[in-house]
Amino acid sequence: MANPDKPISFSPVFQPGQVPKTEAYEVAAAQTWSAGDLLTMNSSGQIELATASSGALCGLAVNSIAAPAQGTRVLVYDDPNQLFYGQCSGTFAITMLGSDFDIEGTTGAQEINENATLKRVVQIVNYPLEAEGESNAVGANTKVYFKIAKHQFDPMINISSDLSDFGADGLKTDKIAESTSAAGVTIDVLTLVKDGDITSGGFVHCDSDTDGLKLGDDAGVSIVAGAADVVYDNTRATGKHLFKLGSSDANTEFTVEKDDGTDLFTAKGDGSVIIGGSLSALTDDIIIDSDTKGLKLGDDQGVSLIAGAADVTIDNTRATGKIIAKLGTDTNATQFDVQNDSGSAILSVFGDSAVVVSVADNEAVALDITQGANSYLAIDTTNSKEAVVFGKRTRESGGANVEALAGDKTLVVTDAKYQKLDPGGAHRDVNLPAEADSTGLEFFIANAADNAENLVVKNDGAGTIATLNQNEAAIFICDGTNWVVMNVITAGLT
Repeated sequence: MANPDKPISFSPVFQPGQVPKTEAYEVAAAQTWSAGDLLTMNSSGQIELATASSGALCGLAVNSIAAPAQGTRVLVYDDPNQLFYGQCSGTFAITMLGSDFDIEGTTGAQEINENATLKRVVQIVNYPLEAEGESNAVGANTKVYFKIAKHQFDPMINISSDLSDFGADGLKTDKIAESTSAAGVTIDVLTLVKDGDITSGGFVHCDSDTDGLKLGDDAGVSIVAGAADVVYDNTRATGKHLFKLGSSDANTEFTVEKDDGTDLFTAKGDGSVIIGGSLSALTDDIIIDSDTKGLKLGDDQGVSLIAGAADVTIDNTRATGKIIAKLGTDTNATQFDVQNDSGSAILSVFGDSAVVVSVADNEAVALDITQGANSYLAIDTTNSKEAVVFGKRTRESGGANVEALAGDKTLVVTDAKYQKLDPGGAHRDVNLPAEADSTGLEFFIANAADNAENLVVKNDGAGTIATLNQNEAAIFICDGTNWVVMNVITAGLT
């Protein structure tokens, strides 16, 4: 049976007859919380509702409050050793026992966030087999017992004295209990030893916006990975990973090596960067995220980009900017080529601005200049049928349209140049395309009526250009401003 999802914040755990320790503290301004909410103390020594971003906690609210005056005294379960009870927000696993986690949720519904370890303010210590009269299984929404891992009143997280003052037995004695059994002291998972060694059984956690962990001296620093990876992780909203070189010359460097000592990547103090290995194992993009700088490759040996199963893509998705293949001189001695796999140039652009396009032999569409589905210029190299086909304006590929009309007809710029039209039993209007879209366009229109029926040819403003009687035909030409009729003729049409 699934555990019920009942996030109602937390409660203290105590034996019958035991009275949990409480203390009264001043509340901060504008605070509202429910009994059982976790609390934190601010830098002014006043109590606030804890959130997922709180770095340490001072205890649990005894009572609910609703925005009392600042400075009002409130009771807090503040014992650093107090055990509490509450719900995990996600899926609990038995392996989480003894581990530290974050909290989440709002007042009256706080939970342990067992999926987050950024603040590590609570430690899960156990879980009951039954909770609130129901079974409590390992899994989603498990109810657990926990302690505050980062308690603001626990001296073990407030060691502020100089740790360089170790005693004769090798231990720091100020604010840390002395021990004569070993030459070191263990704080959670971190061991400080008099000879300077630091032994960590888990994360060395520096929770500070301004200070971090500083290692090494003239002897250098070695970080050795075991079975797991060594990870340099920066999840802050701002900040950089810096490997700072000692001078501005080439004698200092940061190098990534293979296990055989071969250099893969070297950055030098003089600003130079050397890639000593192959990029064949690259699994993601090399990204240069800059408005002014890009990626510069090659020297006199040239640069080769080789596509595997996927395409090689040169992508410019910025709102402005160009993709430039820059030639070295203004003569035809320098050129930019697109070649086929045999090395023959398909497209060549020369430094003197000449452009040469080489098309395939015996292809119906060896070259096609299109807009959407519309072809503007095509080259047909089919043997014995070679042709240059203009898809627009010149109408060289226009063909003819023979049609019996059932109503008025409106022509568009892509219609055939030759229009043989039968009015179909009544006078019909033939409307020409808009002049602004028809510069240089021609139509040859013939009236193929079998009776005395007219075709009235009009512009797009319904102005009559010409009336074609039975067996009459004319050429209509547009200059971009007006349609002009040419050569009205009378002839027998078949």
